[in-house]
Amino acid sequence: MAHSESGHAPAAQPDLAAFEQRAAAAESQIQALTSRLHHLELSLKGGKQQAGGEHGGDHKAMETVLADLKKLALKLEDDEKKFEEVLDAKKKLEVENSKLKYRVHILLESLAEEERKLASRGITTETKGEVNTLEWRMFFKRDGAPISPWHDIPLNIGEGIYNMVVEIPRGTNAKLEMSTSEERNPIRQDIKNGKLRFVADVHGFKGYFCNYGAFPQTWEDPSFVHPATNAKGDKDPLDVVEIGEKVHPSGSIVPVKVLGVLGLIDEGETDWKVIVIDITDPLAGQLNDVADVERYKPGYLTKAYEWFRDYKIPDGKPENKFAFDGKVQNKVFALKVVEENAELWAKKYKKH
Repeated sequence: MAHSESGHAPAAQPDLAAFEQRAAAAESQIQALTSRLHHLELSLKGGKQQAGGEHGGDHKAMETVLADLKKLALKLEDDEKKFEEVLDAKKKLEVENSKLKYRVHILLESLAEEERKLASRGITTETKGEVNTLEWRMFFKRDGAPISPWHDIPLNIGEGIYNMVVEIPRGTNAKLEMSTSEERNPIRQDIKNGKLRFVADVHGFKGYFCNYGAFPQTWEDPSFVHPATNAKGDKDPLDVVEIGEKVHPSGSIVPVKVLGVLGLIDEGETDWKVIVIDITDPLAGQLNDVADVERYKPGYLTKAYEWFRDYKIPDGKPENKFAFDGKVQNKVFALKVVEENAELWAKKYKKH
């Protein structure tokens, strides 16, 4: 006998199909008896009224049909009562199931929040300089001691959950990123030709369409040519695209699960964009792979591809190129990319 995870036998499901089959069979019987009754009535009305009760047999047949109809009606009435009882039980079961789902949702949210707190426990940020200036920096500390958000925050929390360091909140334009060349790798605004970088509003989005950041303890090795892109790594941590409904501020450490990956080739370099979801997002339970994203957020991945393809065009640059013709690869492939780049980071930077 199958048992639920709690160790109890699963509750018997109301057999509504059996009631429906019996009702259909009863309906056929009623039609047959009604037809028989109709023919008997016609026989009585159309026959000659003869003495001696020539039609006595028809009268008795009618009585039999009527008796059968009465029995059938009583049986249907009894079945109807039982059917209503089953429906009532089913409704109660649905209510209990809804309550259980809600309790599970609250529990998962609580666990996710605890994981978030654990991931960022003791980690604080400190900014120096004015926002939108060449001097602005965001530094990270753990328990008051300076740390690198790239090298000192663990990538893998466990159970398929990863830490994401948020650099750019959704809906903002400043191109912020961890500085891989500076000590402790603070977040700063990217600079191009001596000027601060801002992304344009494209395809109806205000700035970035997602929470954008990086996976700590990963590295796209410039000496490694990936067979899927035929291009070398861009020397940065893996970029992360978080597609949940919350807007996360810069410096947030967000536990996420991986859904897929987009293979962007930026000026001849591999620049993976790992698609993830905040584990506390309302859709986190439903989204486990790229197919789920398409099911619950139809068209979203196409918009993501178009945004990354075109966001540099307002700056006078051509469209970005992609591996796989811009198709987002599934979770299995994405996790392999994360694992590869974690190993490349470990070979280069891990302290032994």
